[in-house]
Amino acid sequence: MTLSAIQKKLKELGVDAYIVTYGNRFIGQDILQCEHKLKHLCGFSGSAGMLAITEKQAFLFVDGRYELQARQEVDLDKVTVINEEPSFVNVCRFLQKSGAEAVGYDGMAVSVAEKKAAEELFENLNLIDAGDLTGLDCKKTVKVLERPLKYAGKSSEEKLEAIAKLLNERGAGYYLLTAADSVSWLLNIYAEDLARSPVVRAYALIDKNGKAILIGNNLQTDLPVWTF
Repeated sequence: MTLSAIQKKLKELGVDAYIVTYGNRFIGQDILQCEHKLKHLCGFSGSAGMLAITEKQAFLFVDGRYELQARQEVDLDKVTVINEEPSFVNVCRFLQKSGAEAVGYDGMAVSVAEKKAAEELFENLNLIDAGDLTGLDCKKTVKVLERPLKYAGKSSEEKLEAIAKLLNERGAGYYLLTAADSVSWLLNIYAEDLARSPVVRAYALIDKNGKAILIGNNLQTDLPVWTF
């Protein structure tokens, strides 16, 4: 979906504005080009920014590193470039001052802390999957590789046993781990799909017996331990 198509759809969605983040559900800055929502919608190719879309205009928030680049890449008749920290709360504060009452955003791409801070500004925050609006659905297969023990220092079984012990002590059945770097460390795995980081972008569900299920999109592995 294009920028103008999203603008036309705002009323149908019941919001005055929609916020598009650079990051995805792992909230990091290292993404695949096929996931670059900002580039897809307004042409900005930088690695830090946030886009606020209203019915009449879009606003691209970037810091000083990217202000000149942003002005060169976007259509300034359709997108206003704002030199301000591209944080979710800053963008919400701007929209509040602009008169917006209902704001849509992708809840998977915003941290709990950011959401709580924004709720102090807006009572009406609407969860809307960015993939449903942008149509970006990267199908790239990611090969999951095992990090040798000599580099990991401790086996994944040892790490999982420690979590299982904690779960049993707390009377819990499962632990859901959502930070990609932590999942990669826990299971001693890595991937080579990202340009600047070797992490496997996936969640891990660990049970009280020390078994883990790796949860992610288009993951491929020869390792027999995990189910996807």
